[in-house]
Amino acid sequence: MGTPTPEARPARGHVSRDRPRGGPGTGFRPELEGVRAVAILLVVGYHARIPGFAGGYVGVDVFFVLSGYLISSLLLKERERTGTIDLAAFYARRVRRLLPALAVMLLAVSGAAALIYSPLEHRVLSVTAAATSGYASNVYFAWKSADYLGAGAEHNPLLHTWSLSVEEQFYLLWPVLILAIVGRHSPRSAFGRRRLLTLMGCLVAASFALCLLLTDVRQAWAFFLSPPRAWEFGAGALGAIAPGRTGGFTHAFASRPRLVEAAGVVGLLGIAGAGMLFGAQTRFPGMAVLVPVLGTALLIPAILGSPRTALSRLLRCGPLQHIGRLSYSWYLWHWPVLVLSAQLDDSLRLPARIALVLLSLGLAWLSYHWVENPIRHHPRLGARPALSLGMAASLTALALTSSLLWGRVSRSLLGTPEHARYALAQREIPAMYPACDTRIYSSVPKDCTFGDPAGEETVVLLGDSHAGQWFPGLNPAVAGQGRRLVVFTKSACTPMDVSVYYHRIGRVYHECDEWRRAVYARIAVLRPRTIIVGSYAHYVSAASRRMLTEPEWVQGTTRMLNSLTGSGASVVLLRDTPELPFNGPVCLSRRAWRPHWLPRPLCRFNPADSSASRIYQGQRRAAAGFSGVWTVDMTPFICPRSLCEADQARGVVYRDGGHLAVRFTAGLSDILADRIGSVPDGAAAEQGAVTEP
Repeated sequence: MGTPTPEARPARGHVSRDRPRGGPGTGFRPELEGVRAVAILLVVGYHARIPGFAGGYVGVDVFFVLSGYLISSLLLKERERTGTIDLAAFYARRVRRLLPALAVMLLAVSGAAALIYSPLEHRVLSVTAAATSGYASNVYFAWKSADYLGAGAEHNPLLHTWSLSVEEQFYLLWPVLILAIVGRHSPRSAFGRRRLLTLMGCLVAASFALCLLLTDVRQAWAFFLSPPRAWEFGAGALGAIAPGRTGGFTHAFASRPRLVEAAGVVGLLGIAGAGMLFGAQTRFPGMAVLVPVLGTALLIPAILGSPRTALSRLLRCGPLQHIGRLSYSWYLWHWPVLVLSAQLDDSLRLPARIALVLLSLGLAWLSYHWVENPIRHHPRLGARPALSLGMAASLTALALTSSLLWGRVSRSLLGTPEHARYALAQREIPAMYPACDTRIYSSVPKDCTFGDPAGEETVVLLGDSHAGQWFPGLNPAVAGQGRRLVVFTKSACTPMDVSVYYHRIGRVYHECDEWRRAVYARIAVLRPRTIIVGSYAHYVSAASRRMLTEPEWVQGTTRMLNSLTGSGASVVLLRDTPELPFNGPVCLSRRAWRPHWLPRPLCRFNPADSSASRIYQGQRRAAAGFSGVWTVDMTPFICPRSLCEADQARGVVYRDGGHLAVRFTAGLSDILADRIGSVPDGAAAEQGAVTEP
């Protein structure tokens, strides 16, 4: 996602104070409006899931480089002209440019979300709104992305504000950084220019190195946070301070117009190619981000150096100029419109999504003409920076107060009997968390003992969170039989012997492989009577970066069973829980909350012919090759009559979209005891035996 916050074209009859005339690269250039149009079209096409835009998220990088170039050009030009940078005036211009339209969007989206989303979701949304108001939503999303039990951010109508926060943090710190780097030296002088290039180059190198490092260890931090993104702004800034008296890129390459134009074409093709060829499996930002960043860095000098080239004429064409002019407003509105509409109808087809994109463009036009331009070019605000800064403080206080009030009201709504029931199902997690579950970045297993501590026989619960979900029902079942229960779980780590790619950290989950090997060794020492294995069925292969196939599951299960059956224990493979296409408690709460004139969800689905079912059949075939391995399918008790309801007579079934609710699982304790208690020890079990409800 990207944000087109660089300067837009001044309205007719106005002269923007953000574009002082007098030097190449500092006045308004319509070609840059065309670049913004390309970037926003990529972003919108990606969010609308239009074919051919799978990598449209690179639009963010185009905007970041443009921001770095334009803002650095303006600041350096002011420093050359006046000997300093008027920070109050600079911040006032940014406030008038960004905050009013953002505040209107934030209040409107919050109001719509309060009706469409359930009280269970209001608190998260209110916190997001508060973080957006404080220009820190990127920090919030970086933190939430590492929370395995957290709700999916992709359903948040304010997710796109992360890049606005990155830009706002850039605007806050960049002029101070420029002043600190320049010091007493003129940026026109050879020494001042070398100093700028050297120190800015060091900043770019350090930030890029941090980006690569974080992409390998915590991809979400590399994506959302400002420090690993700063080098993209710096890349644009280097263009503004490149050799040449005042023109940066333009002056330096004016003597090589054909070469520069060819480089610009390569740059534009690189941006477009990344937008089409990158996708969800691209390791991003990482090295891949060089393509849109370098593409933009090549494109800027080409279009600024010669306005008569075919490339410049293309980017100056009318439609691109109009889209570029509306790019900031369109960015603000397109994502909330798409996401809010998807909450009302999750089966939106391509024509409907395109219609929503056009609707958001209409809202952008209204925002531009009725909010952005009137405030941005208001003569009184422009003449007195203190008024603009006061307006910023007022808007920030209003948005923060509204967000905090929304959160307070949502907490009171969750106290009502119906929503409290859904909130409890969502909030409760098995008692073994967090003491027993091994955290994401740890490979050292934790073995916690429950059940009858004096029991002579040991039962092991092994797996990921889809194994851990059975603990509330399994613990009393094991204790009732006078056995000890030892738990080995690691969220997002399949116990099957197969390497997986974990999207939350953006890399192969090496810690999972190490943890699994250590657990196998620990179980060999424990020599339990029974090992109960549970696993999520939709892991991504480390090799192919695609969902694990049925043969891969069979091979991984076979390797696991080779390791586990050597202990002489019986092994019980639990079929994975049917995965809901929605969040169970949230769906129920939405159904109870929404007014009658809004669509209400049904909160049920038919799990027939799911991939989990096919994988389970493959696991049964793997089990058939071993003595003492059993499979247990609890699906008929979760989805009776082949229909998965989010609410049953036993209670709320799921705590999210894939994990069973604690109280529902506890209610299945007797059934679990019967199924698992019927499994004989490994020596007496029949080969490939299967126990079904």
